[in-house]
Amino acid sequence: MLVAFLLGGAIHLIAIFAVLLLARAFGFELRYRDLLTLTAAAIFVSMLPVSFNGWGVREGALMLGLSLLAVPREIALLIAFLYGAGGALASLPGSLSWRRLRAPADGTGQDSRSA
Repeated sequence: MLVAFLLGGAIHLIAIFAVLLLARAFGFELRYRDLLTLTAAAIFVSMLPVSFNGWGVREGALMLGLSLLAVPREIALLIAFLYGAGGALASLPGSLSWRRLRAPADGTGQDSRSA
């Protein structure tokens, strides 16, 4: 359980670092501790079951938070979109391997698609 907790925390710290790097790529020198609260809140809000995988909600929360840190709304929206797209691309290899490891639906132990 401790390992899972530490890995979960590490994932969120990496997500905050990703937002920091995206902001710096657009020329905004933000502090990591400012983004600590902002990114955590955006990730939490994106878990609300009101949209597909948090799209739109996460971007709105990040755009609002980054605009409070003097980032123009257009750039903040672009940072939020790139963060979401990067997360989607980063999870693609895991989703492909998960698809290969799924058990067959018919319960025979063989994949019915290969017949």
